[in-house]
Amino acid sequence: MPKINMELECLQKIIKNLDDLLEQVIEEQVIENLTFEEFLEKCFDVLKNCDIVESIKFLNLQEHSSTFFKEDSSINIFPIKLKDETIGYVEIKLRDQKTEQKEKIAEIIFQNLKYITFIFLSFKELFNSLSELKYTSIKFETYRKAFYDISKAMLSSLSEEVLLKIICQITQELILCSACLIFFRNKVIYTTSNKLIEQELNFIIPELKNLLEKKFELFYMEGEMIKIENVYLRHLKSAFVKRFSVPVIGNGIFILLFTKEIELSSIDLDFISTVTSNIATSLETRYLFEQLSIKNTFLEKLFIGSAKLSEVNSSEELYQLLFHIINDIFSGCDFVIFKLTKKEVFKPSYIKITNSKLINFIEASELSVTNISEDQLKLFSSYKSLLIFKDDEVKDDLVRFLDLIFQRPYIIIPIIEKNTITSLIVFNIKYQFISNYHNILDILASHLSVLFSYVFSRVSAYEKLVAKSNETKIINRVIFDYSSIRDINILIGNFVKEIKSLVEYSLPVFTYYKNGQITVVKTLEYYKSLVATVINNLPKLIISKIKESIELTNAGIFKPILINNLELFFDNINVYDFVKKSNLKSLLILPIKSEVSDLNPLFLIFSLENRFEEEYIDLLNSLANHFSIFFENAFIYSFLGERLKSTDILYNFLRIVTSVLDPNNVIMRAKEFLEELLKPELLCFITKKYNNFEVEYIKPNNLNLEISSIIKSLSLLSTNISFINNKNILIEKNYKTIWNEFTKNINLKQIIIIPLVYLREILGYIILGLNKENINDTMVWILNNIPYALSTPLKNSMIMQEQVEVSNIIRQSLITKTEDKNLKRKGIEFNYKHVSSREITADWIEIVEKDNNFIMVVADVSGKGAKSAIYTAQAKFAAKSLFYSLENFSQAVNQLNKILSSTVSDNIFITMFAINIYKKEDKIFCEYVSAGHEPMIIIRKSEIKQLSTKDIPLCILDSYQYKTSLIELEKNDILFLYTDGVIDIKNEKGENFGRERLLNLLENIKEEAQKRKMGIKEIIDKVYVEVMKFSSSPLSNPPDDITIACIKII
Repeated sequence: MPKINMELECLQKIIKNLDDLLEQVIEEQVIENLTFEEFLEKCFDVLKNCDIVESIKFLNLQEHSSTFFKEDSSINIFPIKLKDETIGYVEIKLRDQKTEQKEKIAEIIFQNLKYITFIFLSFKELFNSLSELKYTSIKFETYRKAFYDISKAMLSSLSEEVLLKIICQITQELILCSACLIFFRNKVIYTTSNKLIEQELNFIIPELKNLLEKKFELFYMEGEMIKIENVYLRHLKSAFVKRFSVPVIGNGIFILLFTKEIELSSIDLDFISTVTSNIATSLETRYLFEQLSIKNTFLEKLFIGSAKLSEVNSSEELYQLLFHIINDIFSGCDFVIFKLTKKEVFKPSYIKITNSKLINFIEASELSVTNISEDQLKLFSSYKSLLIFKDDEVKDDLVRFLDLIFQRPYIIIPIIEKNTITSLIVFNIKYQFISNYHNILDILASHLSVLFSYVFSRVSAYEKLVAKSNETKIINRVIFDYSSIRDINILIGNFVKEIKSLVEYSLPVFTYYKNGQITVVKTLEYYKSLVATVINNLPKLIISKIKESIELTNAGIFKPILINNLELFFDNINVYDFVKKSNLKSLLILPIKSEVSDLNPLFLIFSLENRFEEEYIDLLNSLANHFSIFFENAFIYSFLGERLKSTDILYNFLRIVTSVLDPNNVIMRAKEFLEELLKPELLCFITKKYNNFEVEYIKPNNLNLEISSIIKSLSLLSTNISFINNKNILIEKNYKTIWNEFTKNINLKQIIIIPLVYLREILGYIILGLNKENINDTMVWILNNIPYALSTPLKNSMIMQEQVEVSNIIRQSLITKTEDKNLKRKGIEFNYKHVSSREITADWIEIVEKDNNFIMVVADVSGKGAKSAIYTAQAKFAAKSLFYSLENFSQAVNQLNKILSSTVSDNIFITMFAINIYKKEDKIFCEYVSAGHEPMIIIRKSEIKQLSTKDIPLCILDSYQYKTSLIELEKNDILFLYTDGVIDIKNEKGENFGRERLLNLLENIKEEAQKRKMGIKEIIDKVYVEVMKFSSSPLSNPPDDITIACIKII
């Protein structure tokens, strides 16, 4: 409402400012110096100062023709005419407004602009005609002043009678006649010079009026002199009579009376012509002003009324508001709304009549549609109202019927909903309104028909939606609360119950339609068997109607279909009897439009015992449209949830399978995953090994298969996932071979072939056999992504397997070949344990025995793979050669560093712990050097001690000089050496086993060894077991090589 008030305030300001502008032009007497274009520009300046006008400009005829085809809904263009000739156009563009408001506001502005410019152009023309007359300057100024005086009177708010009297007075004074009369619209206006003349004038006016009415058409528009011959008149002798015409309104007579006989030649006919033109202009202006005021008032009231109408939601509120709007516009009228019923009869639904005696009669009355003529129906269908005037001849039953209720004149306004006349609004109006403004009533009534029809349609749609619902909260929940349901199954189940609660005799069934098959998703539990029987036996005609309805709805045309007498559509006599006995009367097919699902959801709603009533059909149609939105939201949410769940499943599988580097383990992981996912009756893995395909795993394992023919058919298939069933094997012959082989010993309904492809190389196939035809979209999505999830880990594991096989060969050459890992010789006992990792690594041990020396090397080459293995082999053989050939232990170490530094890559280094045990003078010594390796641990009865020289690893600096250390050994001393694979191993928390845990473990072993005899092999095994307990990796497959060596002095 505040915005409507602001618009009205702006419009009122525009009207006042335009009037003020014209008054200023007249007051300042500048018409003769002001062109039409200049005056129009002044008007535009007034309009531009208003907040609702964005732009306004004048277009001449040529400019208008060049912009005619430019469509812009925000621009309104109106013609400006002078004497029915278009002289140009006004283009008005308004600021932010609704489309219908823009048109009404622009119309008000233009009507006022048209009125102002008409008066200006009329004044301009009159003044120009006055200027063309050859008057003396004194006479011209006198006439000029008279012209402006008349113009001011025309712009004033004086009544028509007073305006004409002023014109008479001015004319009489200028012409110097005894009296001046104007006959117009059964009125006589006059002025006289004295009382005697007025007395005679009053005496002859009836006679003159009678004479003029009889001989009106005989009088000339140019004027003529008439001699007055009446014995009762002493003073008045002659009269000058001139006829004038006012467009639209009518004709009049202008009379000048003289007290002597006057010749026509003595009359200033030019001036008289100007005066009569002034009269016509003033009357036409006054009429236009009244018309404009009516239009402005009407549109202003329509603005306010339309704003109120937009808030109405019930028929009762609507009827009351319509009565007040009509009463406000047309002032005090009888008012009745007739509504069309199902029986094609108009009955009164709202009555406001001043004569209370008629109310009972009106309430009992009714009007059949057949009583309305075809011409009237065509008129009403085009939003045209019917005006019945006082003297109109009665021609049809509609008018005869309404004449019994209303006094003429009255208006019949049709209400059109969905191209059908649904109501008639009838009200009478004052005769004065008809007689004065007959030509604008059609426009006003048409405005009302369009506006009221729109409001009726909106209210009717709303009321139909809530009609027949037991409680308002039910429909509110349907419209508002259902949008928050995200679980599609809950949504469908609740909606089925909702429909049943709204339409008691309904049997709602929610289904999916795909590939000509209808799948029941949800219905009422009690009617499941009934629904299954009917759905499974639906005739082809109904199936085709369902298909048609779905196709149109998917194309954007909502197409519900109602089928009555349902049993007649069934050809099968047994089904016919069943449907009839079940009291199924009708079927309403309601397709659900979905952009995201290809399942073609739809409601099949059966009626039990009764046919569907019209209001219920409209209600269910509306609910189906709402459900489409709810279904779409829930489906998207469900789809995303399932996809997220699928992604999690696939991610977990991928996380597990990528950590496995053995092809057999990869396949077993995939087998476990698919077993849990689908529980297939058949599961077969075929993998590629050395360019040949072999069956790696099959369940059940007792199948008698022609593997070669299966593999041949598989090779002819595409690299996409294939779904094989007993239907498509007839189309694809390669499918047929596979199908026949796998189904000859096992009952299957579907076989799924999943090729495992890595960079166009087929690594193998997964073959799944299921005892069901359909699997859900989630499973299909997972199966489609299995090749991407499995192919890379499988290829990696195959590559790794090949590397491991090479590694095993290399390892055999790296590990010290001793006849027995447990050696007892030369006063020492030696044992070691080496566990290979899942990759080719480079832990190695070398033993050199010469003379009285026992030399042992434990080393670890950095890096992984074959490259490190090659450097390991070089280092191992170089070490064996040098330690054997050189007498000096320290010199052998330094020489080994120089040789390896020159042959090993810059990014490779070797950690090494080397010991030389020898006997001298009945004592046993140990010379040792640590090249960046883990310290050697010496275990004695009294202590556990770490020994290290803390030198840098080999291959870091070729000139580096390694220095050895020396320690005397005692009987039962144990030397414990190890590689970093022991202390770097991690548990599930990511913690390292660490050197501190190793020392604590050896301390416990030492204490235990003091209590009982314990060999060094047992010590090694105990350390290894504890390390593996700590580890999160399998015992047989640690992440890094583990090497443990022990030497005991005996």
